[in-house]
Amino acid sequence: MAVLPPSVDYTDRDFDSLRARLIALVQSVFPDWSDFSVASFGNLLLEMYAFVGDVVTFYLDNQVRESRPVTATQRKNVIALARMLGYKLHGAQAATAEITFTLARPPSADVMLPAGTVVRIQEVTEPVCFQLLSDVVIAAGADPPEATGVVESSEIRTQLYDARGLADLDILLDHTPYLDGSAQVSAANGAYTEVDSLLGSGPNDRHFLVLVDQNDRATIRFGNGTSGAPPSGTVQTTYKTGGGAGSNVDAVLAQVTEVYPSTLTFQVSVQSPVCKNVDVEAHIYLRQGYAPATVRDRVKANLEAMFRVSEPDGTPNPLVDFGFNIKDQGGNPVSEIAWSDVFNVIRDTEGVRKIGDRRAEFS
Repeated sequence: MAVLPPSVDYTDRDFDSLRARLIALVQSVFPDWSDFSVASFGNLLLEMYAFVGDVVTFYLDNQVRESRPVTATQRKNVIALARMLGYKLHGAQAATAEITFTLARPPSADVMLPAGTVVRIQEVTEPVCFQLLSDVVIAAGADPPEATGVVESSEIRTQLYDARGLADLDILLDHTPYLDGSAQVSAANGAYTEVDSLLGSGPNDRHFLVLVDQNDRATIRFGNGTSGAPPSGTVQTTYKTGGGAGSNVDAVLAQVTEVYPSTLTFQVSVQSPVCKNVDVEAHIYLRQGYAPATVRDRVKANLEAMFRVSEPDGTPNPLVDFGFNIKDQGGNPVSEIAWSDVFNVIRDTEGVRKIGDRRAEFS
């Protein structure tokens, strides 16, 4: 019986190569079968086997590649391989910054900003929040009245779980991304300490292990009574989440102006915003008993509130879209001011009875 030639390359396993090898095998057994381009049932089976072989070999090659640290491409596989070797990969990292707090005048008593106080950047649409890592105190009579503290782009989370004395208990934390080393765990039988492995833990050691997956979601793992003591009662876990590119405030600007200031192909500059004046003129009829000057000041205050960029609490002003969501045909932000909105602000001012026929003018 005829067999395949000894020079076949068994590392060539794509569809076309497998089909060519199958044709050679068929011809070695059935020399009269010479037409392999006709849509016959035999050719259909031949190409089906070539397709299945192509898919199977792809998955086999992928599994082999992902089983080695030097060739793995998926983060979950790298984490598993590193854990098998006793190495723990770093997870999400939160940006930190040093900021200075300043008072308008020297205080008569100590002013303390406690740890956990939330501060945020001046961005209007999506401000990034930071929290103080330690207390900041501005001493009484300090001149200048200021103090420096370190803030971190993170948020403290607390999660409760009923342990019921279960061995090998795993608690999946709800929020992501988890910040390494931030978990503090306690139960009815006492506080627990984080360790890298439970293999060296005794039956009475209150230890826990943190496993972080490819999505930066953490799982708290406890012992089984032999390697680590299982928790009892209600387990309270306090941890931090944060990090991400959004928290790297002014990082790009500092990188190109301070770390690598000698740029050759571009320049970085921070410019002041371009403002547009809006003049509003309206003929107003007053309600009985209201002074013109008082109503005028109220109208001006309401219009200023309408056109301000942000609210007193720092959130975006919902009354006017200053180009954040409206784009022109070229993709540039534009602002849109409706006369009806201005009309409503003036009409609803206390002391205004109605607005005359004279239309407000914008410029």
